[in-house]
Amino acid sequence: MQDISEQDAWAEGCEGYDDDVTGGESGYSEFSELWVSIYGGESWLSNPWVWVIEFKVLTTKGVIPKEAA
Repeated sequence: MQDISEQDAWAEGCEGYDDDVTGGESGYSEFSELWVSIYGGESWLSNPWVWVIEFKVLTTKGVIPKEAA
């Protein structure tokens, strides 16, 4: 879990933010805070294995484009 890359954190919707008070936060930091808020600090510290499942939209009109087939 704690090996998540910055790009993977972005894919999870955690792009970080720029804040004049805190100096900004990376996507990784935002992801870890989100994880802790959902599953608790113990879960983050235990560094569990996770699996990534990705989906790709092939069509929205019922016809698969040739380049996607």
